[in-house]
Amino acid sequence: MKLKEKILDYVSTAKNFLNEKVLEPSKKIIHAFLEKDGSKKAKKYLSIIPEYTKQYLENQALKKEHIFIRYLLKELFIYFIIAFSFFFLVFFVNQILLALQDLLSKRVPLGKAMTLMFYSLPMVIAQSAPFGTLVGFLMCLGRIMSDNEILVLRTTGTSFFQLLIPVIAMGLVISIFSFFVNDYLLPAGNLKFRELTREIKFSNPAALIEPNSIQRMNSGQVIFVIGDVTDDKISDIVVFDQDPEGRQRIIVGEQTDLMSPENRDVSMQLRLHYPSVVQFDKDKNSNYEYLQSDFLTLNMFEKSTDVSSSGSNPSEMTSTDLVRYIKTLRKNGNVSTYHLNSYRFEFHKRFAMPFGSLFFAFLAFPLSILFGKNNGQTIGLIIGILISVLYWTFMMLSFGFGPMKGWNPFISMWGANIVLGVFALVFYLNLVKR
Repeated sequence: MKLKEKILDYVSTAKNFLNEKVLEPSKKIIHAFLEKDGSKKAKKYLSIIPEYTKQYLENQALKKEHIFIRYLLKELFIYFIIAFSFFFLVFFVNQILLALQDLLSKRVPLGKAMTLMFYSLPMVIAQSAPFGTLVGFLMCLGRIMSDNEILVLRTTGTSFFQLLIPVIAMGLVISIFSFFVNDYLLPAGNLKFRELTREIKFSNPAALIEPNSIQRMNSGQVIFVIGDVTDDKISDIVVFDQDPEGRQRIIVGEQTDLMSPENRDVSMQLRLHYPSVVQFDKDKNSNYEYLQSDFLTLNMFEKSTDVSSSGSNPSEMTSTDLVRYIKTLRKNGNVSTYHLNSYRFEFHKRFAMPFGSLFFAFLAFPLSILFGKNNGQTIGLIIGILISVLYWTFMMLSFGFGPMKGWNPFISMWGANIVLGVFALVFYLNLVKR
């Protein structure tokens, strides 16, 4: 304590010395100079001193504001990374690890299975970024609000608009990054994924056959009812098909061998032992033909098992490619509405999902300040997860049923973002009025 008192005494003595020996004499000299020399030139030079003082104070205020902006951006980024990692783990486990386990159980080589998982990563990143923005920003701003840091900044004259700018800026940066992943890395990953899947299917057809399932091929015209699958053998199989003349037929096999085809155009070859074939008359179903044989070979061509092989797949195209292809489809009058809508929905999804981060950032700001005074971080987590679930459900339902139902692609894909933007604006205006 004695040392502290001595230091305070020294500081006080130095302060008094400066006031008495420097500042006060300087003031007297300046006043005396002004009284003796009343020239405009002297007054002009002396008038610059307050202006420099004003500029210095303004620069100091700007530095403090920049310090806060850097602090807020750093906090938002940290919380975004934490929330993004959470959603990345959820989607990764749900969509990739389960598929990896299924592939390994079907004796797909580990290297190829891991490569498939790597090609799926852009999809997981694109899905995780918007939800990571919402939850991360809500938790970050909620924590700042609970610690009264927003209140302190408001007392210094900082407006809500000034606080909103770095939040929107960070949301925009995340949206641009997410759009790059969604529009460039995702199509490339999907294309590589399909090529490797085709290679696995050719070398090991049983790897992609689901046991005890129903599979539709050739645009749904061929239906396979598959029983138990063990290695390269299927215990029971029923095929609903029609011949080139449009006559319905049913093929039943008690035991089927999965064979690797020699022709690359054939993705799968099935050899049915002692099959039974029932073929109905086209005009009268009560008339039918019944056939039996020792074996029957079915060749499943690539174009019938993989819809993307017969043409471009919208998930494998960039936004510019989608625009060109949509224009081509519109010039062709024979294209079905569903086929055209599938590309239009994919185009709007490429923009709606990534830039959802921007709308989420705008919504997170007023919500955190309005509801985050107490336990803001916890409340932000709960609200963020709830909104994320609703948003994800709406987007998946729109993307899944929209093309078939003929819904408007823009409204279906951007509808959730528009609703978020309206609520964010209402909450923000309510916040400003307080």
